[in-house]
This record gives sequence, structure tokens and C-alpha cells, in this order.
Amino acid sequence: MIIHQARFLADLSRNAVPPYLLLAVCAVAAPLSKQPTLKTSPSRYAGERFAQEAIALMYKDRNLNCEPNLATAQALCLLQLHDRMGKSLWNGQYYG
Repeated sequence: MIIHQARFLADLSRNAVPPYLLLAVCAVAAPLSKQPTLKTSPSRYAGERFAQEAIALMYKDRNLNCEPNLATAQALCLLQLHDRMGKSLWNGQYYG
């Protein structure tokens, strides 16, 4: 919901997507991948290496070190999503 597919694909074809945004997308998508090299147990940890690479590109000395623009906001949202997915103990059942 935070990325417009047509615009993202157009930017991707022009090599105009910042690497940290692409890594953040991969971090969220990795748990859904069928690639054997990305398999982890539990699967929600599969994107951790991509998230760490994105964070390394975006931060220096614990301070955001990239342009304050739409791509940065999108990457931060995706990294937050990845973080919540990875820490979630929710197993699909509702307790309430």
C-alpha cells in the first residue's frame, strides 16, 4: 500500500530505486520466497540479512544518513513491518 507498483517498476527499470529501498522490499518479501537459499526456521526471519544491509546503508552512527524523501519513508515503513513480523509471536489465533 505504500509503493505504487507501476512507478516502482518504472524506476527499477531505470535503475532509479535506491539500494536501501530495494533491500527493504526484499526483507519483507523474503519470508514468502520459495528460494531454498532464503529458507529459515521460522520463516519470518528470512529477510533479516536484507534488512540489516538496508539499515547499514541508511544509518551512520545511529543517525539517519540518507535523503529525507519518499523512498526513505517507504524503506523505513517496510523495515518497521519487517521488524514487527520478525518479532511477532502471533500464530494466527486470536486471543481476546
